[in-house]
Amino acid sequence: MPRRPRMRGARVAVLGGAARGLAAEAVKAMALAGVGKLVIVDQAKVAPTASAANFFVAKKGGDRAAEVVAAGARVLNPLVDVEAKTNVDVMQVATEDDRERVRVVLASVDVAVLCDVPVPVAITINTMARQLGVKTFFATVWGFNAVLMADLLEHTFLHETSESSANKDGDPIVTRQRITLAFPSLTEALSYSLATKLPPRQLKKSVTPTLLSFLAVIAYMREHDGRHPDLAKAADRDAVHAAMAVQATQHGVAVPDVDARALERLFRGSTLELAPVCAVAGNLLAQEVLKTVQGKQRPLSNIMIYTTAGGAGNVWNLGVVDKANVTVGDMA
Repeated sequence: MPRRPRMRGARVAVLGGAARGLAAEAVKAMALAGVGKLVIVDQAKVAPTASAANFFVAKKGGDRAAEVVAAGARVLNPLVDVEAKTNVDVMQVATEDDRERVRVVLASVDVAVLCDVPVPVAITINTMARQLGVKTFFATVWGFNAVLMADLLEHTFLHETSESSANKDGDPIVTRQRITLAFPSLTEALSYSLATKLPPRQLKKSVTPTLLSFLAVIAYMREHDGRHPDLAKAADRDAVHAAMAVQATQHGVAVPDVDARALERLFRGSTLELAPVCAVAGNLLAQEVLKTVQGKQRPLSNIMIYTTAGGAGNVWNLGVVDKANVTVGDMA
């Protein structure tokens, strides 16, 4: 019997955030692309205001978000097997019973996509996913910004390059390489030091104040049960600045001079979700999932920070290493 195409055989779980725009955008893109199975996992009910960023949601609210999003995905592509699970609270992983319910979901899929869950929860679920051999994406929208992280365990993909033929009238020569990358866990990535791989001049250019600011906020959230810092409060500002100093030391650079006003501007409205940011981040997230399940193109390695102020997403490699690189054929 011939193997099913990778896309049709892929099983993806979207855990958390079903009432929010980020998950809705990612589910829409994956459903339209024809992922074989989508499992939407969330206990939350939708609020009437959710329709501002989540196009699957009616204004009345009150329904289970996972069921609403699953129903919308089925309409978009009836060929995709879409399942809603509302009996698993992905926000609660404190007890073994809580973790076991999440573990059962993880064991049934190939890729877990964590949307808008608190950072400590994402780290806990990523640890469980690694034990089960499940690849993990974590994505969250903070107001005008978004963060995407990937842990693809050991991931192999096909990379194609082309160059002109010696014969000016000849077809280009296409070289195909099978590349294997080894990814760190989310915890390991956040503990990684860029000073271990970059020379001083490149290090100074790569470790930007934006990167250190976001890593500092993530560190703050890890220490405060996932709570966003309120940068209008001196205590929270001081805590984030202290975390930024720790991050600068970890990465071997000087502490950046980021004043309180600049920090507030960068993270203003961080507890809100803006539909345009959800659209950009959700589609970037879906694109990375699709690349992963198809095994084509170099994946996100391994953190992307998108800011509307910069108008782009910047990527940093926090500990992903090339493990193997094999040429599998030249085609003229």
